[in-house]
Amino acid sequence: MGLIIQKPGLQTTIQDLGRNGYQALGFSVSGPMDSLSMEAANLILQNDRGAATIEMGIVGGHFLFKKDTIISITGAFMNPKINQLAIHQGAPISVRKGDLLTFGPATHGVYTYLAVKDGFKSLRYLSSRSSSNLRNSILGSSLKKEAYIPFETYTPDAPKRWFIDTMIEETGQERVIRYIEGRHYEWFTEEAKQTFENEPFHISSQSNRMGYRLKGVTLKQKQSAEVWTEGTLFGSIQVPPNGQPIILMADRQPTGGYPKIGQVIKADLPKLSQTSFQSKIRFKKVTLMEAFEAYKQQEQLKRVWRVSIERKWKEWCE
Repeated sequence: MGLIIQKPGLQTTIQDLGRNGYQALGFSVSGPMDSLSMEAANLILQNDRGAATIEMGIVGGHFLFKKDTIISITGAFMNPKINQLAIHQGAPISVRKGDLLTFGPATHGVYTYLAVKDGFKSLRYLSSRSSSNLRNSILGSSLKKEAYIPFETYTPDAPKRWFIDTMIEETGQERVIRYIEGRHYEWFTEEAKQTFENEPFHISSQSNRMGYRLKGVTLKQKQSAEVWTEGTLFGSIQVPPNGQPIILMADRQPTGGYPKIGQVIKADLPKLSQTSFQSKIRFKKVTLMEAFEAYKQQEQLKRVWRVSIERKWKEWCE
């Protein structure tokens, strides 16, 4: 046994680092919307960085534990409680058989991650446990009420009195998202390029794990032209004929045929994913080297977390 879902929440799925290597065969990569928060949840428990977690979007669920384990919670704040007592995010927490873990609506960010010691052991398809919100997907779907998610028993107590700061910044503020030029950047008019960088866009409530639909000033191309269908990336910014951009996200389709004005840099994908719907974002163009430097800084942050966490666990075990 592991845990049983009493309330599934709104967009609750199992996610590891995704189904990489099968996109050419027509399968979506999936994986976490906010990989930084998911990896942090696993680091806190000294799990493999890609161990399967539960991802909750917008509204969290209720989970009844049928085994002892240690958990960690990162990402959006959903007011987590065990047996109606508030618990801290970003810390290892002991959970015992019969405990009820509950979450509410997200107040900071969009996606929350729940990890257990050694990861969830749900079924693997094509080398991944990641599931999708898409209906009738052969690769799994959102978790339903009374679903059973297995994991291994872990009885020792969790290390106490420490946490790492993984809280998401307050929502409602305009966020700057950095991008590099897309393959079809020069297809757009100079006015469209200026508008893209200088005017804010709202994230539509029609957004989901497949794509974030943006609303703003219409972006025009120099001339109408068709694109050969090609592979897609997490963060590709496509512009369909109506001129309103769509940013492709974790559950994106394997291929796409709209012109790409930009590509969100990898270091900013977690921030973009955690930007609540109806919020405003503004794009800022950077060079490839600046994007690489931002990625290196994010990897350095993970190394600092890892060293600090290893020391805390070692001190606890001695």
